[in-house]
Formats: sequence, C-alpha cells, structure tokens
Amino acid sequence: MKILSLYVSLSYLLGNVATKEVQKRKESSARMFIDTKGNNVHFFCMNSKTLSDVDYAWNNSTKITIVESDIPNITSNTFARFGGTLVILDLHESRIQSIDTLGFSGLHRLQNLVLQGNKLTWIQADWFRSLHNLRLLDLSFNDIQGIELGTFNLLPNLEYVYLDYNQLQYLDPNLFSSLPKLQGVKFGKNPLKWWIRAQISQNLEDRRVNYKDEWEDWTWLNHVARKCFESSKAPSNDEILDCAVEKLLQFTFENFRTSVSGSKLTSDSNQCFTEVSNLLRCPQSSSNVTKKTRARKALQGIASFLKRLEQPQGIFSTSIF
Repeated sequence: MKILSLYVSLSYLLGNVATKEVQKRKESSARMFIDTKGNNVHFFCMNSKTLSDVDYAWNNSTKITIVESDIPNITSNTFARFGGTLVILDLHESRIQSIDTLGFSGLHRLQNLVLQGNKLTWIQADWFRSLHNLRLLDLSFNDIQGIELGTFNLLPNLEYVYLDYNQLQYLDPNLFSSLPKLQGVKFGKNPLKWWIRAQISQNLEDRRVNYKDEWEDWTWLNHVARKCFESSKAPSNDEILDCAVEKLLQFTFENFRTSVSGSKLTSDSNQCFTEVSNLLRCPQSSSNVTKKTRARKALQGIASFLKRLEQPQGIFSTSIF
C-alpha cells in the first residue's frame, strides 16, 4: 500500500494531473488509476492477478504501469491496441516467468520497456520484433541465464540496457556491437567469468559507452587485463590471468612496503607484510616450480590473509578469484 499512497501523492504534487480511480468488476483484486495531463494518459495498476485488468486502460494510453502483481505469463497481443500511442511499458515486480512470442507485438512507438524484478530465465529475440523505436530495456533483478543470439539486432535505436543482478555465466563479448546508439550498459552482479567481463568492458570502453556500476567496481581488473592482453601476441586466457596475478602481487607488495616505511603498523599489519614478502620470495626459490604455478600459489596465499585485514576488502575481495 506504500507504493499506492506514494503514487497518488506524487500525482497531486506534479500539478495539472487528473487522477481517477477506475471502477472495476468486484472479482478483480487490483487497484487501478488513470492519470491525464495534456496528451499524456497513464494507466497504473497494482495487485493484479490477470492481464485482463488492462482492458480498463484507455486506448490512447501513453504509459502503462503494472506493479506488485502476479502475472506469470504475458500473452500474445495483450498490448497491441495501444500501439499507436504507448511510449512506456513498466511491468516490474509482477512475477512474470514467460512471454509469448507476440507479447509485445504492435508496439511500434514504445521507447521504454521495464521488466525489472520478475522471474524471467531466458530472453527470446522474437519478443522484440515490433520494438524498433525502443530506447531503454531494463531486465535487471531477474533469474536470466541466457540471451538468444541476435536479440539486440532487432533494436537499432536502443540506448540503455540493464542486465545486472541476474544469473548470466556467459555473454558474447560482441553482444552490444549491433547497437550504434548505445550510451549505457549495466551487467554487474552476474556470475560471469573474469575474462568475459574484461572483454565486454574493453569493447564498451572503446566505444565510450558507460558501463560503470556504483555497486560494483571492476575497473582495476579490466585495466590490468587489458594491459596484459596488449603486451603479448595472441595470449591465452591463462597467460592473461598469470600476468594480472603478477601485477596484483607487485601492487600488494609495494603498498605494504610503503606502509612499513611511512607509518606505524599494528602487529596484524606487520604479520601481513611479512607474509607478502615470503610469498614473493619463497616460490621463486624453488627450481622445480613453473612461473605459472608460482604465481597461482602466491595468489592463494594472498587471498588467505587478505581476509584478516581490518579495512573493507573492496576491489580485492577474494570472491573474484
């Protein structure tokens, strides 16, 4: 009910907005409102159990919002009659699990599609065949594990894509290459392999597309991985990782060494400095251990004592390894 109260309050505060609660059938549990301001018509619905509640929306609606609802499936042609006017379709937090191939058919003027906070697991290209004018696509906070190849080829005007907080373990590094107008992407908080994340970031950076996420900063890793990639001819993923590990070790050692000479250290800090020094020297003293193994062994040791540091782990969180 907090969302409902907030929505009604904002409508009045905006001024010149006429808000009218829809008189509905008794069997419907939804709360529905229609706002009008100039040529803009907003249909707002919450607690809906069926998409038939959309029947109450005016044919000239420019925005449709359905929130906090229980609508497992978006059926074909549900929104087709709004194709001539609808600009924003917001279906967040509505427990959507699947979408029919023609679920968004006819929405040629649609610019913003928000599917945040649902239960989608797979993104199908056919959903977007009518959405040539789409500017923003928000798929964050779902359970998405895969995106069909060619999905973004159907969205030439897309400017913002949000894929963060999903279950994506793989993304084609060139996934966004078909989007000439792209300005911003979010793909953080997914269990992506480090090298996939680095390649996507590099591609977006080259195009000057903003991909930074205030909740997750991988800039340091992307920067190091790129330097390692550019310093070698056709390096393998293992070689890039080994190079990055060595740079991390050197960075850690230099920072602890500076701390030792420049300030007082607690016993814990001193212990950490000693361990870093040993990790850098001991593996190198073994003649039967390869350079690659030495780097990995050293990294394992660093990961084990970084956990004991009093300050937040930040970008050196052991979860990234």
